[in-house]
Amino acid sequence: MTPEQTLPPAQIEDSPLRFGEFTLSSRLVLGTGKYPDLETMRAAHEASGTSMVTVAVRRVKLGDLGFDVVHANLHKTFTQPH
Repeated sequence: MTPEQTLPPAQIEDSPLRFGEFTLSSRLVLGTGKYPDLETMRAAHEASGTSMVTVAVRRVKLGDLGFDVVHANLHKTFTQPH
């Protein structure tokens, strides 16, 4: 493609995204990695308006962590196994 050629404008789908009984108001998906700290991550997620955040999970002995496990708001949270 040359600089003189342009692509047509993208057609943005603004309808809710549905997964079975769940409806998400945003189609933006964000992860939890690469943020310098928890507050920055939380602020980014809130500002984005995303309805879906992916997390990596591993098994650990909770007593060996040395800190409290991050609180999950169960009114806003659901899990989907893969």
